[in-house]
Amino acid sequence: MPRATTSLLTDAWLSGFIEADGSFSVRGPLAGVAENRAKVSCTLELMQARQEERTAPFMGEIAACLETSLESIRSSSQNPQYRVRTSSLSKNRILINYLSRYPLVANF
Repeated sequence: MPRATTSLLTDAWLSGFIEADGSFSVRGPLAGVAENRAKVSCTLELMQARQEERTAPFMGEIAACLETSLESIRSSSQNPQYRVRTSSLSKNRILINYLSRYPLVANF
Protein backbone atom coordinates (compact mmCIF):
# COMPACT_ATOMS: atom_id res chain seq x y z
CA MET A 1 0.00 0.00 0.00
CA PRO A 2 2.34 2.76 -1.19
CA ARG A 3 1.73 6.33 -0.16
CA ALA A 4 3.45 9.68 -0.18
CA THR A 5 6.12 10.52 2.35
CA THR A 6 4.16 13.38 3.95
CA SER A 7 2.54 13.04 7.37
CA LEU A 8 -0.65 11.00 7.41
CA LEU A 9 -2.39 13.93 9.04
CA THR A 10 -1.84 16.24 6.02
CA ASP A 11 -3.99 14.46 3.43
CA ALA A 12 -7.13 12.31 3.15
CA TRP A 13 -5.37 8.92 2.86
CA LEU A 14 -5.94 8.00 6.50
CA SER A 15 -9.61 8.98 6.25
CA GLY A 16 -10.07 6.51 3.39
CA PHE A 17 -8.19 3.82 5.29
CA ILE A 18 -10.43 4.34 8.33
CA GLU A 19 -13.51 4.05 6.10
CA ALA A 20 -12.28 0.75 4.71
CA ASP A 21 -10.90 -0.94 7.82
CA GLY A 22 -11.77 1.14 10.87
CA SER A 23 -14.43 0.71 13.47
CA PHE A 24 -15.68 3.05 16.16
CA SER A 25 -17.20 2.07 19.47
CA VAL A 26 -18.80 3.96 22.32
CA ARG A 27 -19.17 2.34 25.71
CA GLY A 28 -21.19 3.77 28.55
CA PRO A 29 -21.79 2.91 32.17
CA LEU A 30 -23.74 -0.14 33.21
CA ALA A 31 -27.17 0.34 34.71
CA GLY A 32 -26.99 0.98 38.43
CA VAL A 33 -23.52 2.60 38.40
CA ALA A 34 -23.34 5.69 40.56
CA GLU A 35 -23.38 8.95 38.58
CA ASN A 36 -20.00 10.02 39.93
CA ARG A 37 -18.49 6.80 38.56
CA ALA A 38 -20.21 6.97 35.16
CA LYS A 39 -17.69 6.90 32.33
CA VAL A 40 -18.11 7.01 28.56
CA SER A 41 -15.34 5.60 26.39
CA CYS A 42 -14.95 6.32 22.65
CA THR A 43 -12.55 4.21 20.60
CA LEU A 44 -11.24 3.93 17.05
CA GLU A 45 -9.82 0.54 16.14
CA LEU A 46 -7.91 -0.40 12.99
CA MET A 47 -6.82 -4.00 12.38
CA GLN A 48 -4.79 -5.51 9.57
CA ALA A 49 -3.46 -8.98 8.84
CA ARG A 50 0.10 -9.24 10.04
CA GLN A 51 2.44 -9.22 7.08
CA GLU A 52 5.67 -7.83 8.49
CA GLU A 53 7.18 -6.26 5.37
CA ARG A 54 3.89 -4.80 4.10
CA THR A 55 1.72 -4.05 7.11
CA ALA A 56 4.03 -3.01 9.91
CA PRO A 57 5.40 0.20 8.35
CA PHE A 58 2.11 1.95 7.60
CA MET A 59 0.32 0.64 10.70
CA GLY A 60 3.26 1.92 12.76
CA GLU A 61 2.99 5.28 11.02
CA ILE A 62 -0.74 5.45 11.82
CA ALA A 63 -0.02 4.61 15.48
CA ALA A 64 2.69 7.29 15.66
CA CYS A 65 0.42 9.97 14.15
CA LEU A 66 -2.30 9.15 16.67
CA GLU A 67 0.29 9.01 19.48
CA THR A 68 -0.65 5.46 20.40
CA SER A 69 1.03 2.09 20.01
CA LEU A 70 1.00 -0.63 17.38
CA GLU A 71 -0.10 -3.89 18.96
CA SER A 72 0.49 -7.39 17.67
CA ILE A 73 -2.58 -9.49 18.47
CA ARG A 74 -3.47 -13.13 17.89
CA SER A 75 0.23 -13.72 17.29
CA SER A 76 -0.01 -17.41 18.15
CA SER A 77 -2.99 -18.01 15.86
CA GLN A 78 -2.98 -18.83 12.17
CA ASN A 79 -4.08 -15.25 11.41
CA PRO A 80 -1.95 -12.82 13.43
CA GLN A 81 -2.91 -9.14 13.20
CA TYR A 82 -1.74 -5.65 13.95
CA ARG A 83 -4.05 -3.30 15.83
CA VAL A 84 -4.03 0.46 16.37
CA ARG A 85 -6.53 1.72 18.91
CA THR A 86 -7.32 5.11 20.41
CA SER A 87 -9.29 5.46 23.60
CA SER A 88 -7.90 8.36 25.60
CA LEU A 89 -9.29 11.86 25.22
CA SER A 90 -5.97 13.25 23.98
CA LYS A 91 -5.63 10.60 21.24
CA ASN A 92 -9.26 11.01 20.22
CA ARG A 93 -8.77 14.79 19.96
CA ILE A 94 -6.02 14.19 17.40
CA LEU A 95 -8.46 11.99 15.48
CA ILE A 96 -11.33 14.51 15.80
CA ASN A 97 -9.14 17.34 14.50
CA TYR A 98 -8.00 15.20 11.58
CA LEU A 99 -11.50 13.97 10.67
CA SER A 100 -12.86 17.51 10.93
CA ARG A 101 -10.47 18.42 8.14
CA TYR A 102 -10.75 15.15 6.15
CA PRO A 103 -14.21 13.74 7.00
CA LEU A 104 -15.38 10.22 6.37
CA VAL A 105 -17.76 9.80 3.43
CA ALA A 106 -21.15 8.32 4.28
CA ASN A 107 -22.23 5.69 1.76
CA PHE A 108 -25.79 4.81 2.59
